[in-house]
Amino acid sequence: MLISDKLKSFDFTYAEKEIVKYFLNQKEEMARQSTREISKRLYCSPSSIIRLCQKLGFTGFEEFKEMYVEELHYLNSNFSDINPSIPFMTEDNIQTISNKMCSLYHEIIDDTHSLLDHDMLRKSLNLLKNNKNIYIISGSQNDLALTFRDKMARIGKHVNVYQSIDEPYYEACYLNKGDACFLLISYTGETQNCIRMANKLNERNIDFITITSFGTNTLSSLSRCVLHVSTREKIRNNLGTFSMNLSTLYLLDLLYSMYFSLNYKENKKKKIKIADEYENFTSSLIRDTSNDLIK
Repeated sequence: MLISDKLKSFDFTYAEKEIVKYFLNQKEEMARQSTREISKRLYCSPSSIIRLCQKLGFTGFEEFKEMYVEELHYLNSNFSDINPSIPFMTEDNIQTISNKMCSLYHEIIDDTHSLLDHDMLRKSLNLLKNNKNIYIISGSQNDLALTFRDKMARIGKHVNVYQSIDEPYYEACYLNKGDACFLLISYTGETQNCIRMANKLNERNIDFITITSFGTNTLSSLSRCVLHVSTREKIRNNLGTFSMNLSTLYLLDLLYSMYFSLNYKENKKKKIKIADEYENFTSSLIRDTSNDLIK
């Protein structure tokens, strides 16, 4: 969850609300100040500011400020004036909607790309490479996960996709390190199934990759390997989960492409061979069916 959203949604006391209002309205100035300087402005104690930051889940003001400044930098980059939650309006004609959606898609990809961390990408690739199987728990992104599964199957990597937690949870209870790498996908990072799964995987020392929103959430805190999706779309007040779906698709395609590139020539050869075999089989099946109809 973004810090700015926490500041707007948490239940604060009257005194805390004054500090919150300062954080929201004096963003650039606050980034250069200490607790003592802010406390003088607001006629409160430095300890009140520190306690508020701890209430938000941080160790203190310095950690809060560092992450808040990072978030503000992210929110001020990439996107123009298109609202990712409501990208078109009732009065927009077909051409306008087409132009807005085209711009939105460009901005979502640019935004997701800006959140990539090279070390996390390298770690993700190593986890995919060093585990025999990949298990995905994806929820509403299930169709995108199935597309990723089909691509990986064509180069010989086994992927299972689950919407329910039951089966993968039971499997995790008996898996050993190296048997499988899990991929947990949750926009909020607060999906209970994913959190329960992450706790079990950590208990069993089983590798997993998390795809979630930018900011602080429970799933991120449990994961050692996190890839972030574009995080500007409202969870409920949106016209369609354009941002989450496109970001997830981009990240899954990126994971597939990186894995493919580990053994590029061999994977390309295998993929073409299997495609030719399947096409020949389909053509033969059509011919046999046609002959049966003629008879």
